Amino acid sequence: MIETRRTRSSRAGISPNGERDADGMEVSPNPASRFLWRHTALLGLCSLLIGGIIGLAPSLAQEGGGTVPNSPTGLDDAQLSTAADEIVARTNAFRRANDLDPLHRNETLARTSQSFADFMARTDRYGHHADGSSPAARAKRHGYDYCVIAENIAYAYSSAGLSRPQVVDTSMKGWRESPGHRENMLDPDVTQIGVAAARSDSSERIYLVQMFGRPNSQRIGFQIENLSSTKVEYSLGDQRYPLRPGHTRLHRRCRDEPLRIHWPDRAEDRTLDPVDDGQYRIESAASGDLQLLTQ
Repeated sequence: MIETRRTRSSRAGISPNGERDADGMEVSPNPASRFLWRHTALLGLCSLLIGGIIGLAPSLAQEGGGTVPNSPTGLDDAQLSTAADEIVARTNAFRRANDLDPLHRNETLARTSQSFADFMARTDRYGHHADGSSPAARAKRHGYDYCVIAENIAYAYSSAGLSRPQVVDTSMKGWRESPGHRENMLDPDVTQIGVAAARSDSSERIYLVQMFGRPNSQRIGFQIENLSSTKVEYSLGDQRYPLRPGHTRLHRRCRDEPLRIHWPDRAEDRTLDPVDDGQYRIESAASGDLQLLTQ
């Protein structure tokens, strides 16, 4: 049987005054500044969301440092490596079935997953914070410069032992049927995956770690500029921004969210999906109406 847990982290930007402001940075009206956004480093915050435990059997581990009683299994390292590969393949099949792109294997995420799986197997301590750290911190420590990071974990226990197909089937079933774990597997904004499994020599339990990521190099960067004489407001996701005349705001987004312009002179908003390196200008047309131009 399998117990599973999940967690998610993402980065948000901080405005120059230190207050959290999604990822927008408003810059001066100086035209030259409009082209500096590629090289502007925004500070980051991590927000950690811990999902609930799903119980396919009574819980035998505690978050952040529980120990796991003995229950022997017979899988060796080679079988566990194969199980990890099968979980990657099954996860991508699950994503394709839900009209999502498959994830690319990432060696840094795989090493991060293996290190944490080995720690849990070595100590028989289970939980996203079992080592006193977090998924985001572990990924960063191993050299993964993340924009989005998410983690599912599980451990297998059965007095009769589990075969490799049973470990794969049961963990995948548990993750699919748990809303939080399912959300991680079907996150449209992650692009990479790393999976690992390890067996405890003392308890012979099996620990599984499934990590998802989107690197900082895949942030979506764009700018929006107000060349009109009217203050305009726009939204990205649930965040709303004012844009004063003659000002530009630069965005570097970890997640795809629609850009919605709230025109002050009409009821209907203008909505579009911003693209990387996109430049959007709000200007006054000859008629006097405001318009959005792209280049």
